Amino acid sequence: MDFITVNGKLKFVKGKLIFTKVKNDETKSHSVVYVSFILIFISLQLYRAIYEKPRAWIMVIIGFVWLYPFLVKFYKSLFVFKWGNEIIINQVKEIDVLPIENELETKVRMKFLNNRIKILVFRTHENQVDMFYEYIKKELDQLHITSSK
Repeated sequence: MDFITVNGKLKFVKGKLIFTKVKNDETKSHSVVYVSFILIFISLQLYRAIYEKPRAWIMVIIGFVWLYPFLVKFYKSLFVFKWGNEIIINQVKEIDVLPIENELETKVRMKFLNNRIKILVFRTHENQVDMFYEYIKKELDQLHITSSK
């Protein structure tokens, strides 16, 4: 059985959920450029603060404030989110429907036994989420499914 998401397709094959991406996320490539510019800015201001003007420490702190969101995103991508596109259904601990931010998309968060998270975004008007739930319920009886619509 196939399900269509915003980013690609989900296919159930022998107890596995295989996710194939259709389109690439182009915003990820630009974050490396932003981080490198911020690191260059911090290093220049750090040099100024040590050797020239002590007041440049304020700019170093501002640079670290700019760097903080990128560090949070990097931490989540390494330690929180699941990278693989092949999900074994028996490893799923719970599934949550996240609150709707807009009326076009419905986000589903899958939490695994190792506490990693995979977020799937379905189109609301295709009602794929309901069929996805029914299919998952058939596969697993002990799965904890919550909805926070």
